[in-house]
Amino acid sequence: MPFLAATVIIPNMALSTSQQSGGKDGPNASVAVAHPQQLFQELRQYSRLLSRPRIAAALQAEQSALAKQVDQYLELLQTELDKQQDGARGRAAINTGRLMHGVADSISWLMQCQAKASSVRDILQLLVGTANSTNSTESTAANGTQVGDAPATVALRSCLSTAVSLVQTIETQKKDMFTMWQDDVQSQLQDMASWKTSRLMTFDAANSHIRCHFNEALVGLLKEVRQLQALGFNVRREVLQEVETAGKFYRYGMVLHQCAHFYNNIATEMIPSQKPMMLADAVEFEKVLMNPKDATGRDITWHNASALEGYVRRLSAVAERLAMSNRRLRQWHSVLAGKVVGLMSTDLVRHKDKWVAAVKEMRDIFAGLEAQYPRARQEVWRHHWDFQLYKALEVQFRSGLENINKNLPEMEVSMVCRHHKLQYDPPLEELRMNHIAKHLNGFLGLPLRMKGVSSLSERQGFFAPIADADPAAIAMVYESCEALFASLADELRKYQDWLVLGDVAGDLEDYVEQQLCGSSNSSDDGSNIASNTGGDIGDWELNLRMLKQAAQDVDRLPNEVRIDCYKISLAPFKAYLEEMMKRLREALASSLRKKALSERQAIDDFLAAGQALLNLQATSVEEIGKAGQEARALVTRLSEVPQLRKRIEEKNRLLRQMAAATPAGAASGSSLAIIDLSGLSERWDSFVSQLQAYDSNLEVQRQGLQGQVLKKIQEFEGVITGFASRWQSIKPRGGPTGNPAVVMAQLEDAARQLADIKEEADALCKECEALGVSPPAFPQLEEVQADVMSTQASWGSYRDFLTERDNLAHKDWLSMRDQVWKIEDFLTKWEGTCSGASASDPGKAAIAVVLLQEIDAYRRCLPHLKSSMRGINWEDTHWVQLFSLLGFKAGTLTKETVTLAHFLDKADAIIAHVQQIKELDAMAQGEALIRKALTELKLWALQRMFTFVSNTDKAAAGGQAAAGDTKQGAGGRVPLVKEWSEILSELGNHQSLVASLKTSHYYSMFKDEVASWESRLSTLLNGLGVLQGIQRRWLYLAPIFSRGALPAVASRFRHVDGEFRSIMSQLEASGKVVALADLPGVLARLNSMATQLDACQRVLSEFLEEKRAAFPRFYFLGDDDLLEILGQAASLVVIQTHLRKLFAGIHRVRFSQDQSNITAMSSAEGESVELSTQVKVTETIEAWLDQLTSSMRSTLQGSLSGVADLSDPFSQAPSQVLGLYHALRFTERVEAAIQSGTLPQLASELRQELTALASKDCSNHSLLQLKKQGLIIDLMHSCNVVEGLLGTEGGEAPPRSPGDWVWTRQLRYYAEQGGGVSVCMAEATLSYTWEYTGNAPKLVVTPLTDRCFLTLTQALALGYGGNPYGPAGTGKTESVKALGQALARQVLVFNCDEEFDFRSMGRIFVGLLMCGAWGCFDEFNRLQEDVLSAVSQQVQAIQVGKCLYY
Repeated sequence: MPFLAATVIIPNMALSTSQQSGGKDGPNASVAVAHPQQLFQELRQYSRLLSRPRIAAALQAEQSALAKQVDQYLELLQTELDKQQDGARGRAAINTGRLMHGVADSISWLMQCQAKASSVRDILQLLVGTANSTNSTESTAANGTQVGDAPATVALRSCLSTAVSLVQTIETQKKDMFTMWQDDVQSQLQDMASWKTSRLMTFDAANSHIRCHFNEALVGLLKEVRQLQALGFNVRREVLQEVETAGKFYRYGMVLHQCAHFYNNIATEMIPSQKPMMLADAVEFEKVLMNPKDATGRDITWHNASALEGYVRRLSAVAERLAMSNRRLRQWHSVLAGKVVGLMSTDLVRHKDKWVAAVKEMRDIFAGLEAQYPRARQEVWRHHWDFQLYKALEVQFRSGLENINKNLPEMEVSMVCRHHKLQYDPPLEELRMNHIAKHLNGFLGLPLRMKGVSSLSERQGFFAPIADADPAAIAMVYESCEALFASLADELRKYQDWLVLGDVAGDLEDYVEQQLCGSSNSSDDGSNIASNTGGDIGDWELNLRMLKQAAQDVDRLPNEVRIDCYKISLAPFKAYLEEMMKRLREALASSLRKKALSERQAIDDFLAAGQALLNLQATSVEEIGKAGQEARALVTRLSEVPQLRKRIEEKNRLLRQMAAATPAGAASGSSLAIIDLSGLSERWDSFVSQLQAYDSNLEVQRQGLQGQVLKKIQEFEGVITGFASRWQSIKPRGGPTGNPAVVMAQLEDAARQLADIKEEADALCKECEALGVSPPAFPQLEEVQADVMSTQASWGSYRDFLTERDNLAHKDWLSMRDQVWKIEDFLTKWEGTCSGASASDPGKAAIAVVLLQEIDAYRRCLPHLKSSMRGINWEDTHWVQLFSLLGFKAGTLTKETVTLAHFLDKADAIIAHVQQIKELDAMAQGEALIRKALTELKLWALQRMFTFVSNTDKAAAGGQAAAGDTKQGAGGRVPLVKEWSEILSELGNHQSLVASLKTSHYYSMFKDEVASWESRLSTLLNGLGVLQGIQRRWLYLAPIFSRGALPAVASRFRHVDGEFRSIMSQLEASGKVVALADLPGVLARLNSMATQLDACQRVLSEFLEEKRAAFPRFYFLGDDDLLEILGQAASLVVIQTHLRKLFAGIHRVRFSQDQSNITAMSSAEGESVELSTQVKVTETIEAWLDQLTSSMRSTLQGSLSGVADLSDPFSQAPSQVLGLYHALRFTERVEAAIQSGTLPQLASELRQELTALASKDCSNHSLLQLKKQGLIIDLMHSCNVVEGLLGTEGGEAPPRSPGDWVWTRQLRYYAEQGGGVSVCMAEATLSYTWEYTGNAPKLVVTPLTDRCFLTLTQALALGYGGNPYGPAGTGKTESVKALGQALARQVLVFNCDEEFDFRSMGRIFVGLLMCGAWGCFDEFNRLQEDVLSAVSQQVQAIQVGKCLYY
């Protein structure tokens, strides 16, 4: 036992105690140590053993060590208890290891500590009792220890006392904590019970959340009471009753809390695009949640448990339905996402069907959900997936563009030969068209044709931007397509040489025969049989060898070729080549046999021709000569026949070889049959013997024919004599008489007869020469021929003249009238020709005289043909009058059939009636001008249309309907005419045109039509002028009267409005401008409408004056702008556009979320100033604008007082307020420096501030940059002022007091009581009026500017105005505006010109006086003298009134 206590219990106790006290980092921290309570249990087990005296006495040292460790353990418990009492670590630090709540957790922890202390107490009592029994004989000391106790026992007793005290302390603390908790709960019961009288839930508009009113503290209280009761504490009845009540509603409260939490967080749980689909469930959930009512419609409270249970059940059901709907839609969303992701990786080129199927499945999913979620609510969700499809399609489309030709499915094409051309089947162009149309365009058009799942993509074009996004890639697709088909074409060209035979496939035998045998028809005289029939046997042998090699090459050609997506089959092409080679072989065999046959036929023909010659009996010299020549030719050709026979035998040999090499049935037997040469030798020998005896027979025949030729010569001389006599009888003498055509025909007939006689004479000479007779001479024939040729040459020029004239003159005059210059050229040419004639040649001279006479007649009428007879703009009546003047029979000619020849033939008549023709042409031209003008008017009337714009006047419609106007067309769309100036200008031009027509000499013929147009145009011009004014005023007045304004004249305007709408609707229906003149009584109606609108306008003017009086700034707006503001007061956008005209610095205003209040004002540069008092926007616009003015001024005044409190005034304060603040401080600092004599230090400080401000970087913030610029200008001026006060400028002495002139002449700012600011300069004191100026650029102040400010302020103080004078561009207007900006005064600049009158000036003065603004009248000297006089009276009245009342 001593060993156990010394080696186990005591060390473990020490180590456990040290670990619990925080010493876990010691050397034994990693050793597993038993808990102190476990060690105490072990000591309890050995209590009997330890009670033995001897053992106790033996364990004195161990007991001392144990007492020390127990004491440390008790100190540790006390320390933890103290920490809990002091709240150093709070309740959160207490961890009992149980699901305790609040005070129950703390009490439970105390009970645990009490149990630990009690355990230590009990063990110590056992150990102390053992020690007492050991020393029972000793006496007891006064402090409770036994006299003579051992030190270990004393230590144990001390520990026991400590343990007892600790147990009592914990018990006391536990009771105090419970009592305190009960008191605290008792005091809070009334507040906790407030939930029973409150609503179940309320809606927080600030964050749009639902808050349940079941007190959450009751949940904790309920748990605490149950746990405390479980710990053995008796809770007060009041608390138990409240807990019991809370327990009844605990389940409902938790459900309501859950539903509120679900409502507050459902927006984040929903997919945004699915929210419209769950809108019905969400609305139903919100409806049940927001309206806790029972069956009778009364609000459900916590007192009505049964109704509350039903409400909670309903609420749970709708919440569960909404959650289920959300989960289901999220699942379908995931399914759709998977499909789109799958499409993202699906090749659009190869698997377009998968795309179609996937999109169809998506549509089916949407369609399947339509029963629960209608199509309209799916649109946002569908739109979302359309955009996802757009992304997937864009990815695959771009990927497909890169390799579309390679990714297309394989297509088979055959290479064939058709019509002697190598091509593809289908043809290449068809392939190209199909490839582009079906594949390329089909692919490229997918974005254009594809439809998605929503209404956005139901119309073609939603996906179109995909195709339009990369035109360069699309161009590359077409370029690659062209390259592909270029490769296909190159493949065709690669085999093009094989088509040599195909080029002659239709007549292959003829081609072979032509190439190998030569042309059989190249010579018809048969002079050389061998050369004529040509063709060597070696040619056939060479071709047969080449044919065999080509067949082997064909076998080596590939059967198919692949080019990208095309597989080209060469089998048809190879079959074609084999067929061609077979045909070529047959053609070679056929041509070989034909060649042999032709050679055999040549021999037969030679023998037949020779035999016919030998049998001929000549009857003339020609026949004898010809027979002799032919006989000699036959002799020279006798050696050719044996050569032909040898060739035939060689061809027979080759035919036998080809027949042996040809398979049976491959070729017909007739093409390879040999040529029969039997019987040829006998015929040849007989022919040679007959030819040798033929020359002697020809000489006898020649001698008999010479006598016949001499007789023919005598007869021919008589023919010549007869022709000479007949020529002398018909030969013309002198110039042409009668019909020149008859003479020309007789000359041509004589020339033909002479040619026949001459030809017969030449034939007789040739016959004499052939028979050896001397040729005869015919001198008379030569004389007659010379005479005929001379006469024909003289008359030939006249014939040429007539021919050329007829070519020009027989064209119709309408086509020739613009080509009269050709006639002039023709006459000039022939004048030159005739000028060369001389008297030595009487015939030519006579013809020249005749030609010159005709040319002169033509020239005299030519000027009239060129001018007055052109017939431009002539009518049929004018042509009839012309034909009558020239003597043509009525009805024989028309303007279409008359030719130049008709006029040339009537040249004398034209010259005789020149004046009448000119008058006729003038009349035609005058009538044409009038007719053209009237035609233009008709075309204008038919084509000139009004240009309308629509004015959808919903407000007017509503206003009139409210007023009870039931006329058709009231309200709604009103067509308005556009482009008035163009129409009125055209009408004015047309009126001038009609007036000019009346001054024409030929006006009478068109008098009625011109009068009609004059009346019509006058009506149009007057009517449109009135209608333009009516439309303009209607546009202004309609919005005003639609709002119920001016009820006194509302009925009058309604009548005008109905009449105006009716007229405009009729004009729109017709569309034509002239339709206005066709309206019945249109001028009277329009004038009546204009009169009534004038009355409305007068009332409106009075109405506008009332509005201007209510808000004086309206005086500075024109009637148009003011009408627009008043008429569209509900349109905040319109009001925003006009604010900048009413306020100098307010460019826009900011409205509240519900658009009911103005919360801030903004400058043009973007500075926003929050209004101290929000302005409520009402229908009475002048009222809230006046409130805006007051709020603007109060905001600026209030902002000034808070500038000093801002952490960063430069960035937080408005620019105007910041500048005013610096101006006030500057005045204060200068006067303080003057009094203290520290102006140099102030100047140095200002320069330092200027340097610091200039170094500030505001480049990234435009608004701060503007502030910086304005402050720099102010600081620079301040520096200049202070330096001027020091005497550095101007030579003046520094001021000694703030009242010195050198300081008082400066512009100074002083704060007043109540927040106002006064601005002083010399003797003038002016108020700062708080007009918001925004961030307007500031004027750099120069000494001249200071003098200008000084003069103007003193004039204002005396009640006068100012008149800065100087050249243009010197800053007069800008100086006035700068002074107004310094005083926060609204400055209105007016550019005076001749249009200003005293009335407009008076209205401006009224506005300036009523709103307190300054008026700056630029170029005042441009006003008229009478206006200046009236204005001076007005200014004087203003000054007098100011003196009287101010």
